[in-house]
Amino acid sequence: MARTMNLARRRRSGELTLIIMVALITGGGYMLAALGTNSEIPARIVPFLVALVALLIITHIAVRLLARGADATILPLAAFLHGIGYVMITRIDERLAGLQTTWSFVSVAAFIATLVIVQRATDLARYKWLLFTAGAVLLVLPMVPGIGTTFNTGARIWVQLGPINFQPGEFAKLALAIFFASYLADTKELIAAGTWKLGPIHLPSPRYIAPLLIAWGFSVMVMVGEKDLGSSL
Repeated sequence: MARTMNLARRRRSGELTLIIMVALITGGGYMLAALGTNSEIPARIVPFLVALVALLIITHIAVRLLARGADATILPLAAFLHGIGYVMITRIDERLAGLQTTWSFVSVAAFIATLVIVQRATDLARYKWLLFTAGAVLLVLPMVPGIGTTFNTGARIWVQLGPINFQPGEFAKLALAIFFASYLADTKELIAAGTWKLGPIHLPSPRYIAPLLIAWGFSVMVMVGEKDLGSSL
């Protein structure tokens, strides 16, 4: 028990260090983007850094309290990708950057709510087929006439419901990732057994590998049909 607690403590300390580094990198990128656009240091740099650090610290505290044994790199990596994306959006349109800030707070709230509701990741395995169904429906949603739209990219990956536009495929990816992980966790011994033989090669039984291939094939075909080639690859 003591060893586990020490490991969790080291992970959280390492996570905090990485988060501070991410905040500095994001702040530096924000300042460089502003210098490149307006040739001056933005007046909002200090409030921006304060808000960014506060958001990251709140998220870190939530992980420390609700998921002590979690990997120490996942949150910093997510924060880093978010920071780079925010800087790029700021260069393009500051109005969109403000909207992104709002969604950042929403996403942190959703993350903390997930930590509270899902105490163990294995609990999600009970709903793997429901999640697969939800993921499949979300993937197909942009192809439904009347709500699916393409905007300027040519890829039919957006859904427009009144004033709200979103990409259901992003939520579908989460649902399908949980499905694949849960299915593989449940059948890993059966798949590894290699009961079906093709010449000198031992392959998993079609009974256990077929659901994976069907789910994967369906997802890829839908994404290709929507011209979402990045996700398909």
